Amino acid sequence: MLHIPSFASLDGFLRIPQNIDMPFKFDISTAERIIYVTGFGDRGDEDKALAALINHPEFDPHFDCLADFAPLGDPPSPSEMRKIAALYWKYKGSLKGNLAVVVKPSDVRKASILANLLRAFNVRMEVYGDMESAREFLQTGKSWG
Repeated sequence: MLHIPSFASLDGFLRIPQNIDMPFKFDISTAERIIYVTGFGDRGDEDKALAALINHPEFDPHFDCLADFAPLGDPPSPSEMRKIAALYWKYKGSLKGNLAVVVKPSDVRKASILANLLRAFNVRMEVYGDMESAREFLQTGKSWG
């Protein structure tokens, strides 16, 4: 079973410095080979956030990612989705693991549009309305392509 760390107790996890204006916290579990991402507040500079993550010494492009974006505001607009897709194109060689994204249940359908768009960049992103389903997806060990 996947362990979802709480930010109060992160023994064994590596924190990404949060000196960048971004609405995410990243935690890398090298033992589980998973990057945990928690969103909060408004979206910020995702490009700087991804660069900080990718340049972290413990980052591995094959690690899966479990992202909890349910605390964020509304899902990205179509223009924001295009910007996110452009970021994945920019970093396509550095993001090879599966991506499980948790959003508010009411936002699953809209967020799934982004998942379909990212498949064009060989990003295996699945969207869920609950954490348990997202964990189950990563536990299957299925990989893209």
